[in-house]
Amino acid sequence: MINNLSFLDKNSFDSVSDIIERDAVELLRTMNVMKMTSPQVPSVQFYYTPFSFYIDDEENANEKRIEVLSKYIMFNSLTDEKRFLSKNTFLIDIIEEAITKIKKLFTSESLELAIENDPEIQSDSEVLVLKIHTKKSPKEMIELLNKLDEEWWLETKLNTKQKLVIEEEYD
Repeated sequence: MINNLSFLDKNSFDSVSDIIERDAVELLRTMNVMKMTSPQVPSVQFYYTPFSFYIDDEENANEKRIEVLSKYIMFNSLTDEKRFLSKNTFLIDIIEEAITKIKKLFTSESLELAIENDPEIQSDSEVLVLKIHTKKSPKEMIELLNKLDEEWWLETKLNTKQKLVIEEEYD
């Protein structure tokens, strides 16, 4: 069973975010008590992101989170990206955070995920590329990308295990 609450409208997210955070703590506390008193309660995963709130087993929750991502990012080949993210689930959190950070700086640009081969990486040449489609000038893009690097990406990049790259794509 999936309990899912999605926020597609940023204003509605802002207005209920505090309520969900407060209630989420209470929900987790209740679930832990249930687990202690009844060993038959199945293990669940709790996810709270700017995009959704999930309680489910980990595999189904990750699949649902990938589906939600496809509402915010154009997938080059949905099947390939789903497969890649299912094998590298640690990237889901990073991509969710990337969407938030990138949209703050690149307000009108669209985002795309694609699988590409990286000849520099010997063991597993597939990487996930998060493309920022833009009509901005290269100078503007460099300034914004540098700001993204300073504020978030340089530190986060270390957690991607060389499986995620962010690039600009000029339209």
